[in-house]
Amino acid sequence: MSDQETNLLMLNNPETYSCAVHSFRLGHRLLVLKIRSSDEVIATFAGVVYFSGPISWRGANLTFRPVREAIEMLRAVFPQSSFEENNSHGHYLFSIVPVQPQLTVQFLGRGFDLRRQNEKSYYHFPGKQTILGNKRL
Repeated sequence: MSDQETNLLMLNNPETYSCAVHSFRLGHRLLVLKIRSSDEVIATFAGVVYFSGPISWRGANLTFRPVREAIEMLRAVFPQSSFEENNSHGHYLFSIVPVQPQLTVQFLGRGFDLRRQNEKSYYHFPGKQTILGNKRL
């Protein structure tokens, strides 16, 4: 896995999708995004400790930032904790660059599950693509 992956959601033409925060469960640290184009995809992010951005936007090219940026954000979110260099404790600083260039969406989380509405197929990050293989949604 490189320092910055792109199109983690494995969507064809991610710029054509609209995204919205469907829910955020603070106690469970779950962020749920609804991602729509001709179909609907649900992305559930676990271990979310930070979110910055609008509640809806156009474009679904999900990336993660370099580990050093995730550590910097963790240090800002948890100033009383110490984080070693090159160890983000399993957190990724996810980023979506919306079609609207003035907007940015960033959040710290540990991973996500991706499900297409009304289907049992899923993709899990980090981890294996156990059901979808290399197929794009």
